[in-house]
Amino acid sequence: MDMLKNGTHVLVTDIDNIFNRYVPLHGFLEEGFDVYHAYEMKFPKHFYFRNRFVVCGGHSFFRASPETMRYMEFVLNDCDSDKCNDQLVLNRVL
Repeated sequence: MDMLKNGTHVLVTDIDNIFNRYVPLHGFLEEGFDVYHAYEMKFPKHFYFRNRFVVCGGHSFFRASPETMRYMEFVLNDCDSDKCNDQLVLNRVL
């Protein structure tokens, strides 16, 4: 959150992500969206069966914008401890 507040756009990936080609991050900015999430297969299942999709906590891009910071405040406020599951929280907030 501090990086976003300082005006730094943030790409978050799990360590097991594999990048097959270079994609310049300015492409994310040119699209005009504030937050990108990759799709997850089916976890958490109860959200998948209700919504027919779930987002992945392990690959996200956050534009440093007031809208992103409001979204992240919802996410962080929904996390009840230091060991919360980001994927559960993201899908619950969405």
